Amino acid sequence: LGPSRLMVEEIAVVLRLFRGELAEAIDSGRRALALRQRLGGQPYTGLDAALLLMVAYAARGDLAAVEPLFDQLILGVGQTSHPPADLPAYLFYVGRIRWLQGRLAAVREIDAEMCALMEKHAGLDYPENRICRAWMRSLLAFAEGRYGEAERTLRQPEVLEQNDRGSRINGCTRLMLARLYYHQKRQDEALAALGAALEYHERLGVPFAILVEGQSIVPLLRLAVAQGVHARYAVHLLDLLGADDEPRPVPIPGSAAALTAREVEVLELVAAGRSNRAIAEDLVISEWTVKSHLTKIYRKLDVASRTQAVVRAQQLGIA
Repeated sequence: LGPSRLMVEEIAVVLRLFRGELAEAIDSGRRALALRQRLGGQPYTGLDAALLLMVAYAARGDLAAVEPLFDQLILGVGQTSHPPADLPAYLFYVGRIRWLQGRLAAVREIDAEMCALMEKHAGLDYPENRICRAWMRSLLAFAEGRYGEAERTLRQPEVLEQNDRGSRINGCTRLMLARLYYHQKRQDEALAALGAALEYHERLGVPFAILVEGQSIVPLLRLAVAQGVHARYAVHLLDLLGADDEPRPVPIPGSAAALTAREVEVLELVAAGRSNRAIAEDLVISEWTVKSHLTKIYRKLDVASRTQAVVRAQQLGIA
C-alpha cells in the first residue's frame, strides 16, 4: 500500500483504455481510486485514474456514473503554486463530458479555468494544452450554433497535430471536424475527415481518441459502415462502444416505463438547446413528430416542460 502501487494501478487503467478494453479499464480505475482514498486523497494524486475512468464511463454512455468522479478529478485545483503540466488537458476532458451532458454553463466555467491556469503558469503553455484550449472553444462554438467559428478554431489544432504525435494519440481534431460536418449535413466532407482519422488510429492500434468521443461518434461510425469507409474497423469500434445496430429502450429508474432510442435522441437534442424545428431537421422527421415524442417524454418522466425534462433525465442519468 503506497504511491508506487497507485502508480501501477493507474498504468493499468491507461493501457486497458488505450487498447479499448473498457470493462477492464473501469475495474482498474475503481481499484486505483479506492487505493487513492486509502492513501488520503492528496491533491493531484490519482488524476489519471479519475480522468480515464470518467472517459470509460462516458464512452459506454453511462454519464450517471461519471458524476461522483468530477470532484475527485479536480480535487486540489488552485491549492498549489505548482499544478501538473497537463492539468489544462485534464480540465478539457472534464469539459467535454459536461458538453456531452449538454451542461454548457459548466463547460464555460471550465473553459475560463483553463484560460486562467495557462495565463498564470507559463509552464502550462505548450502545444498539447493549446490544442485542448482550441478544442474547448470549438465545442462551445458548435453548441451555440457558430459553426463557421467552430471550424476555423479546429483548423489551428489540426495543423499543430501534424507535428505532435502525442496529441494525435490523446485526441484527433479530424474526428471533431467530421462530427461538425455531419451535423451540417456535409456528408462527403464528414466521411473524408472520419476516414482519415479511422485509418490513422487503426494503423496505430490505439482506439482511445475515438472512444473519447463517446456515444456522439456512433452515428458517424454507422455512416462509415454503410458507406464502406474502413467499415471493419468502424464495426469494431461500435462494438467497443456497446452500440448495437438496434438501440435498446432506456429504462427509467423507479418506473415501469422506458424511453425509446428515438426519445432519448430527442431529449439529448433538447438538452443541447435545439428548437423543435432544428431537432426535426437533425433527425429528418417532421416537427409534429418531434412534438409527439416530447409529449411522450413528458408523460414518462412526469414533467411539464423541456427544462424539467432535461433536469429530470440528468438526475436519473438516462440522457
